[in-house]
Amino acid sequence: MSSLVWEHDVFLSFRGEDTRHNFTDHLYHTLIRKGIRTFRDAEELQKGNSVLPKLIEAIQQSRIAVIIFSTNYASSSWCLNELVHILECQRVSRLEVFPVFYHVEPSQVRKQTGVYGEALSAHEKDVNNNDKVDIWRNALTQVANLSGWDVKNRSEAEAIEEIAKKILNVLKDTFPTANNDLIGMDSRIEKVESCLDLSLDVVRTIGIWGMGGLGKTTLAQEVFKKIRENFDACAFVANVREKSGNVNGLVDLQKSLYKSLLHSDVDIHTVDMGKNLLRKGLRSKKVLIILDDVHKVKQMEALTGSSEQNQWLGLGSRVIITTRDEQLLKSCQAHKIYEVEKLTDAEASQLLCQKAFKKNNAPSDYLKLSNNFVKYAGGLPLALEVLGSYLCGKEVNQWSAALARLYENPEPDIFRVLQLSYDGLDNPTEKDMFLDIACFFRGEDQDRVMKIFTSCDFFPEIGIIDLINKSLIRIDEGKKLWMHDLLQQMAWQIVHQESPKTPGKRSRLWLNENAHEYKCRRSCLDEEESSKRRRLWLDKDALAVLLHNAGTEHVEGLFLSLQEKEKIHLNADPFYKMPNLRLLKIYNVNFSGCIEQISLSQNLRLLEWHEFPLHSLPSSFKPNLLVELKMPNSRIKQLWSETVSPDWLSLMDLSNCQYLTRTPDFSTVPKLERLILKGCKRLSEVHPTIGGLQHLVLLNLKGCESVESLPFSISLKSLKTLVLSGCLKLKGIPEITGNMENLSEIHLDGTAISELPISIQHLSGLILLNLRGCKKVVQSLPKFLPGSLKFIDARDCPMLTNFPKNCAIWTSENGGSFIDFGNSVKNVEDRINLKYIEDRIYQEEPFEIHFRHTRIPDWCGHSMRGSSVTIPLSDPEDGNSTWMGCVLFVVFEIRYNRNFDKSWELKDTSCHFHTHEGPLRNPLVFRNFRKFGIGTYVLCCYMPQRQFSGKLNKASHLLRASVSTERSDLKVKGCGIQLISQQGAAMAVARRVAAAGRVAAAVDDFKLLRIAVAAAPRVAAVVDDFAAALAHFAATRRAVVDDFADFAAAAAATAGGGGRAAALDDFAAALADFAADFAVVDANFAAADAHAAALAHFAADFAAVAARAATAALDDFKGLLPRAAVVTARRAAVAAAEYYFQDGSDDIDVAEFYHNGIQLGVNHTLISYIFFVNFIMWDHPILNSDKVDF
Repeated sequence: MSSLVWEHDVFLSFRGEDTRHNFTDHLYHTLIRKGIRTFRDAEELQKGNSVLPKLIEAIQQSRIAVIIFSTNYASSSWCLNELVHILECQRVSRLEVFPVFYHVEPSQVRKQTGVYGEALSAHEKDVNNNDKVDIWRNALTQVANLSGWDVKNRSEAEAIEEIAKKILNVLKDTFPTANNDLIGMDSRIEKVESCLDLSLDVVRTIGIWGMGGLGKTTLAQEVFKKIRENFDACAFVANVREKSGNVNGLVDLQKSLYKSLLHSDVDIHTVDMGKNLLRKGLRSKKVLIILDDVHKVKQMEALTGSSEQNQWLGLGSRVIITTRDEQLLKSCQAHKIYEVEKLTDAEASQLLCQKAFKKNNAPSDYLKLSNNFVKYAGGLPLALEVLGSYLCGKEVNQWSAALARLYENPEPDIFRVLQLSYDGLDNPTEKDMFLDIACFFRGEDQDRVMKIFTSCDFFPEIGIIDLINKSLIRIDEGKKLWMHDLLQQMAWQIVHQESPKTPGKRSRLWLNENAHEYKCRRSCLDEEESSKRRRLWLDKDALAVLLHNAGTEHVEGLFLSLQEKEKIHLNADPFYKMPNLRLLKIYNVNFSGCIEQISLSQNLRLLEWHEFPLHSLPSSFKPNLLVELKMPNSRIKQLWSETVSPDWLSLMDLSNCQYLTRTPDFSTVPKLERLILKGCKRLSEVHPTIGGLQHLVLLNLKGCESVESLPFSISLKSLKTLVLSGCLKLKGIPEITGNMENLSEIHLDGTAISELPISIQHLSGLILLNLRGCKKVVQSLPKFLPGSLKFIDARDCPMLTNFPKNCAIWTSENGGSFIDFGNSVKNVEDRINLKYIEDRIYQEEPFEIHFRHTRIPDWCGHSMRGSSVTIPLSDPEDGNSTWMGCVLFVVFEIRYNRNFDKSWELKDTSCHFHTHEGPLRNPLVFRNFRKFGIGTYVLCCYMPQRQFSGKLNKASHLLRASVSTERSDLKVKGCGIQLISQQGAAMAVARRVAAAGRVAAAVDDFKLLRIAVAAAPRVAAVVDDFAAALAHFAATRRAVVDDFADFAAAAAATAGGGGRAAALDDFAAALADFAADFAVVDANFAAADAHAAALAHFAADFAAVAARAATAALDDFKGLLPRAAVVTARRAAVAAAEYYFQDGSDDIDVAEFYHNGIQLGVNHTLISYIFFVNFIMWDHPILNSDKVDF
């Protein structure tokens, strides 16, 4: 490890409103894709004028700062203060600063002229900034004189690649392989590069092999840093062995690898599903993948395809595997295997001296001793680091004593080398923490373990740091506690040596995942060493102590976690003789015998007992020191008496305890942070004191079917997640009182709540609100939902009045929304946020939107039935403008569900693009074909022009898109494509607005009528609604008559009078007759019940007249006035369909409808159009039947 480690490679300073969603966003994702750790502040952080401590810390922990000067950068005092902090860090540390001038002249920044001069002049008028403006001016001048990039009048993409390349070069220089902490690394990197042979455009796998502690991981990390810029994407997957051993470990690794390489989160449920996704996502990418510490072939198969890598990865890809098992590399057919050499004596001496003396050579009086230690370490870097850290600061006589102790046993046992550092721990509590971590808590969350150690009076705030400084443990990026395998095995040996022949006298006993993995870890030793180190005590001692009641007061920790469930008969209470037991875990063990007489230590800090067999904890047990209580799937009815006060308790997990009917009084557990009662189906009484748990972070009552109510109000200032999913009888949630700004997630799905409290608006940190399946919500959502809310799931909430049914809304950073419709809706265009679409188009970003519909929008100029469509690249409608991108529409039908086999979701549906020169490279793979029910849908996919950059030339006149699918349940019914230019993007929105304007105005009135009629079993029940709709239509009719009068005049002028003009006059007269009919009907509505039959008769007459008029309009004017004909046809279709479908019935006699339509003078084309309006536009259920074949 370097003595100077940065948390971030790059810090981005920018003006959010100028570049957050364009240049800065593109630069950020490019840097991340190249493996450069980049800090970009969240939008919500920039409030006020002062720079937050979090950002100051981020600047200090960054190697490079990139400052993006844009038009409004200087108008922000926030940005200017941030700039000053950056320059201060440049002065006192090695921070490198690079300016980027985005649409501003460097001279404007340097001399503060133009917009920069105006901005600073405005700041000078603010009395709060009088003493800052000169500092800001000096900072701007200083940075503007640095070497950087002027993005004006050049390709942004080219500039971003140039910036990324420069940053990579700086980072390589930052960590030279001659670094004192990376002794001997240069030659080893060269050998690995030789094995990789990057000049070959093939997929290649190499192995880095050697025993633990040789530096395989460090070597792989340095190679990764050096060559990563040669690949499209790269990923370093650390600790494969450890992570794959967790529950769903391989699946989690697949998710992480997919996100690192493809920059997208994906749901993976099985290893096979993950393999399929990775194979399809990576096969066209040149990637670098490093898998660190692999010990099973199946891990490689799950992550890189192993022997199938040529089918998984794009040409030029490289895979590097670090492992202790050479046979594993041979099994996966690695092209080259590099065996890591031990350090030479000179290299080892330099490393030891760096750790012990902080320089390359030992002082003369230490020289002989240091050479002896180097000889003893045998070139093992880990041993040298541990020894050097231990010897640091010690006198010569202490070095001699340490060396003499090593030579007491001349066996070159690395454990004894490592144990010197353990023995050098001054405080016994540090040794206890080290052994606890090695035996029980390796890989566990640091904060969780710290709480347990604190309750043991170990003072972990000091002790953990000391363990880290002595290279005994480390904290990974996820705040997990880790240590090297050799150090862990050394700790096990220390515990074993406490009492080699009497396990019950040892301090720690375990039979868990550590023991199960031990045989695999021994594989790195040769046969002789393995025979010397057979430690079968790992496999049997913990269990034997319980079976034979052999525990003693020495036992402090006991973990009995079996791989398979086992029944064990007890002859006596096994815990009676263990009064000092601090840590107890029982899993997959069912005890029988004298279990009723069981006792528990009063010193327990951790009690985890799955399927605890008793109805309550022993009456003698006082959990006053307990920190964690985990007893899922137990027979517990009551935990303890009301007099018990477990003040330390932070976690209570009683999941799926089916006998639990009420909770304890929570006033006795004031420090409780996590309360998990999910699946307690008989739990009906939640103690009201739950509302006062000020440290509670998680409250999970999922599936508590008997809970009917919670306290009237809660004030839980620390609560972050509230889960009430599946509480079937819960009718309301508590009022929010006090400050609960930390609450970010509320899950109410599947509850019986009927309304949300108005106080929900005070949850300023709320991000997710899950109401899915709340079928009794009968009111509107509160009008003032928190502005922080990003996601609302309201699927299957049929009574919700002000929210689209069967849909979920994801809100983007800029206020746009992505909407996923769970069922059909009308007016699809109105549900899609146009600002989001426009922003994505102008930012040259692709997007996919899917919705339930059956046809391609009218404004798409090129559409065809089937699975392909062709468009000219010089679109006449776009004039001579340059096109920004193209919109592809695909109409597809899901014909049946495949719920029994989720692998169907992985089958490709993709679009191939061709010109007359041939196919273009890299098909577009659609990734959003999931969770669709049976029905017809439209996928809208936008592709910016830059995605075709370099693939189209001036000779390309036509672009053909063809869609193909491997899914048997999916049929492509139609395709459409439209080029979008600067003008076209605005026109697309204008067309949509026009479609909702005058042409649709009259139709919308009849849609209201259609909804009202369909909702009632009889026409008479909706007379009042029908009357209101007709009255409104009467007003609209006047505008229609005026419109058609204008059409008639235009027709007369064009055709010189004649038949067409006369026909228009007839049509206007017919509309006037309609007005008279409307007046008659309106007058008769006063006696609605008596005139229901007359209403039906009127509807029939109206349908006949409207249909005849529409047919005449279509026949006479479809050439001259096609839009007028369409309007007429729509009105006629609505009118005629209302008559036939007014009772809301789904059982329509299609033959009768056609017959009656012909009798009314309606042609076949119009009848089909009537079906289109009523069924396709309104998703009538008949479409899902076999009665209509379009």
